[in-house]
Amino acid sequence: MAAKRLSTAFDSVTLYGNDPDPRPDIYGKVGNSGVSIATLDDLKVLYSGFDLCSPTTSVSMTINGPAPSILAMFMNTAIDQNIDKFKADNGREPTDTETAKIKEWVQENVRGPTS
Repeated sequence: MAAKRLSTAFDSVTLYGNDPDPRPDIYGKVGNSGVSIATLDDLKVLYSGFDLCSPTTSVSMTINGPAPSILAMFMNTAIDQNIDKFKADNGREPTDTETAKIKEWVQENVRGPTS
């Protein structure tokens, strides 16, 4: 069944903008009360399987300090999903013009609040 609304809660490590890899003192807090996101790849894994640009999908994220970084990673994830979809549908890489159109389309169609 297609997702309608996805609500994402982040752990305190992510909320404070920390990367747990170089900080062994915060390992016990990773993943508590939400997901841990330190990289773009983490976010891609989190939303894999969801069509972030579907007109019936809305993603809300409760995030404070690192909101600009998380939002940038989210947008890149949505763009990469649609570039991958283009490759699968067409059997080739998109041209620069097609990539620009995909990026524009994603920015017009991705939905949901970040707070």
